[in-house]
Amino acid sequence: MSKTREFPRLLDDFSPTTPEAWREKVVGDLKGADFDRALAYRTAHGFEAQALYHGGSGSAAAGFPGVAPFTRGFRLPEASPDRPAWEPGLIVDHGHAAEANRRLLKDLGLGARRIWLRLGSAGVRVDGADVMDRLLADVEPSFVKLMVDGAWGDGGDDLERITDLYLGRLARSGQDLSQIEGSLGADPLRRLVESGPVREGLGAAFGRAMALARWCGAEAPGLRVLRIDTTPYHGAGASPSQELALGLGLGVELLRRGEGAGLDPASVASSIDTVFSVGRDLFLEVAKLRAWRRLWAQVLDASGAGSAIARQTLHLLPSQPTQTTVDPWVNMLRATREIFIGAVAGVDSITVAAYADRLGLDSDHGRRVALNAHHVLAEESHLAQVADPAGGSWALDGLTDQLASEAWQLFQDFEQRTADHELGFAQLLVSGHVQGLLRTTLESRRQGFRKRKDAVVGVSMFANLDEQRPQAGVGGWRSDAGEPIEDRAPTGSESSEILEQTYRTASLSAEWASIADGSSAGSAVSCDPLPAFREAVFEALRSLMDFPADASGQRFKILQIQLGTPKEARARAQFAGDFFAVAGLASEVVSFGEDPSAFSEQAEALDPAGSDPNQTVGAVLCSTDERYVDTVPAAARVLKEAGVTRLFLAGRPGERESEWREAGVDDFIFLGCDAYGLLESLVGAALGYGEDE
Repeated sequence: MSKTREFPRLLDDFSPTTPEAWREKVVGDLKGADFDRALAYRTAHGFEAQALYHGGSGSAAAGFPGVAPFTRGFRLPEASPDRPAWEPGLIVDHGHAAEANRRLLKDLGLGARRIWLRLGSAGVRVDGADVMDRLLADVEPSFVKLMVDGAWGDGGDDLERITDLYLGRLARSGQDLSQIEGSLGADPLRRLVESGPVREGLGAAFGRAMALARWCGAEAPGLRVLRIDTTPYHGAGASPSQELALGLGLGVELLRRGEGAGLDPASVASSIDTVFSVGRDLFLEVAKLRAWRRLWAQVLDASGAGSAIARQTLHLLPSQPTQTTVDPWVNMLRATREIFIGAVAGVDSITVAAYADRLGLDSDHGRRVALNAHHVLAEESHLAQVADPAGGSWALDGLTDQLASEAWQLFQDFEQRTADHELGFAQLLVSGHVQGLLRTTLESRRQGFRKRKDAVVGVSMFANLDEQRPQAGVGGWRSDAGEPIEDRAPTGSESSEILEQTYRTASLSAEWASIADGSSAGSAVSCDPLPAFREAVFEALRSLMDFPADASGQRFKILQIQLGTPKEARARAQFAGDFFAVAGLASEVVSFGEDPSAFSEQAEALDPAGSDPNQTVGAVLCSTDERYVDTVPAAARVLKEAGVTRLFLAGRPGERESEWREAGVDDFIFLGCDAYGLLESLVGAALGYGEDE
């Protein structure tokens, strides 16, 4: 018998290293700095991930993909060349069906697999069967998953009409409904917060949705009807834990309404798709999506819908608060970040915005770049070849645990507030409770952006005053190829005639009729709108200053007074230049040198009150703290005598603030100051309006 060869274990020659020993070594390398303060990762919402983890410190509840608690995925991974790890998507919302169809087909040719059709006044106007035919011409329904996106109109008429038109299109093309996959996105509560009052009452609105869910469950099981959509709350500034709690509340409301309509929980859950958006914090957003799967699976199991867990889907739509109009090219990086987050978190589909969408420019180039980002991350970075890339990260597991715990507590509070209330979850919206929560969170988040502690690249940091932005086309609606678009919605009489020819399924119509007859007496329901949130709070100031600059070819400027040597002034001069560029102000460098006795001569050459188009609106002193001690009083005095109306100093004043203000310094700029307030007053003075107007 051959003897098995034994290989030495290299680590056996070393004594084991304990976590305490590692920490002691790191503390020594930090040379006195606090370990947690220097190395722990803290989010803007109070969550924390440690720099050092060891065996036993991670979450034991993460499990494996496809099994409880489903943190790592609702299903076992099935990635293959024919079934990618996630499905790339794009939004089609062009107002003309012919152009929307052209873009839809082009997107499919470039690799899109989910198309979000935004219908109605904010998207494609589909008023009849002929418009639906133009919209879906040459589209193979079994190849692409169409996701209808839009708040349905009053009385549920849009839901019924669009469904009829879509089913009619499928029937005329001979499609097998059982092979169709997609979503109709019936969501009365999104309609409540986005489109105004639900005049027919929530009972009728949910009733119509449940009738359609029952019909599709039997005839077209791949066509999901219901949707948990947290994107309106994300757009209103909700924190990740608030998004999770609100999503749970919306989902439980659907399950309860379905039970009231006679549907079992598993059937309702199987008809739901879930939509989130993700923000700037990569690790926290990955943890948010992982926490959602755990919490939603917990709800389904408790409701008796555990058999439907494997059918749950999770989709990402573009984050509206993070997109910018200033330096829109950076939106490409933001889109890439969103794709990466979704890929690491293991979602089913990811849809990102084209870089110029916020400008209202929907170009083929922008859409192609958005889709290419998917392909690069999937094929070149091989993210599509890894099952659950976040698996095994104790830091992410820790963040997931913290998020899930806080979200569950908030969800329980929601449940207590709405217990036995006839409006259910909607009561939180009607009473204004949700809006109040979001405004509190929003104000805290907005302060971080106003003070430039949270940077928006290209807007509040590294602003480029010479940027070239994408240009809108001229001459009416035209395709990217320059061809005029001839398409129109049918007139009222034409629409009525077309609708009479629309395909209707008798059983579906009967479902709707019975629900409508039983629920038509509901009371109208309305709520206050959700607050609006944009991270790029400085864009308004930049736009105000860009307008006269574009008209005259010259910008308002601020004098950058450098004290001492160029080396001494360099760091704060760069900071000051970027600070004022955020509001569209150019900087003109003026070196005062090192000798305070010569400052008067330098100041005489200035013309801060000149009337030329490139008018000076102020000045800023730049140097080191040491140089400031001997030079600020003299420099401030001569600048004020020369006519500078607003004088800033770059840096914190410390104990010399009173002295320097008496010498003529008006304000101080530093990281953490109220940058928005200072720049707003400066822009107002430059354009001729004051605080009292």
